[in-house]
Amino acid sequence: MLRRPKLTTRLVKLREACHALAISHDSFSRHWQAVFTETRDKEERKKGVHRKVFEDELAKAVNAGGGTKAKNAVLMFRRTMGRL
Repeated sequence: MLRRPKLTTRLVKLREACHALAISHDSFSRHWQAVFTETRDKEERKKGVHRKVFEDELAKAVNAGGGTKAKNAVLMFRRTMGRL
């Protein structure tokens, strides 16, 4: 059985995440939204609560360099951490 590290990490605002990835908010909505873990409850999504991104997932995407490699790196990291 694999040991999974604790899921304690900082949440980053969407604006900061878009800046780190060098993409626009629209690009995030179209291409990256499904890649990162959803941090809001269903009720909050309907009320318009701002989206946030886990810092460790964002770091994986930035280190991978963007594009498909970055998306795959984040998805693999989420599988490892048990967030998928």
